[in-house]
Amino acid sequence: MTPTCRSTDSSERSYDRGAQIEDPAHLRPLIEKKKRARHHRGFDRLTEAAPSTDQVFRIQAQRGTNIGSLTARLLELLDLFGGTELEAATKEALLAEAPHAQAIRQILDRRRRARGLAPARPVILPKDPRLEGVRVRPHDLRQYDELIGEEEDAS
Repeated sequence: MTPTCRSTDSSERSYDRGAQIEDPAHLRPLIEKKKRARHHRGFDRLTEAAPSTDQVFRIQAQRGTNIGSLTARLLELLDLFGGTELEAATKEALLAEAPHAQAIRQILDRRRRARGLAPARPVILPKDPRLEGVRVRPHDLRQYDELIGEEEDAS
């Protein structure tokens, strides 16, 4: 017999083997806690990759901005441009007293054009559950340049 799951008030009791009874009053705090945890995962990821985003969040919170929306926009920029670029653009936006996602995006695009690079485009992955939540942390590629330089010196 497979366990059944049903909601009930706390006074109902079941003697069915394997039955799972859930009290909605007990589930509400768990649901709220999970919602808050999901928000902090994105926030923590941003502040780890680009510490200056913390200051943007503080300023926007004082202005009454929707922090969830700001987090989503900045996470998109992080995924698109990487932490190093996001940090540099965020610092520049703060110096220009324009601490919002649109200004940071404009700075990122301008910096990319100045280096002669094509516009950044998101990578669209197939709908595969194994790929959900996968994050690749980019690292500094200069060490590969150094290795190539050493090989050229040896030849």
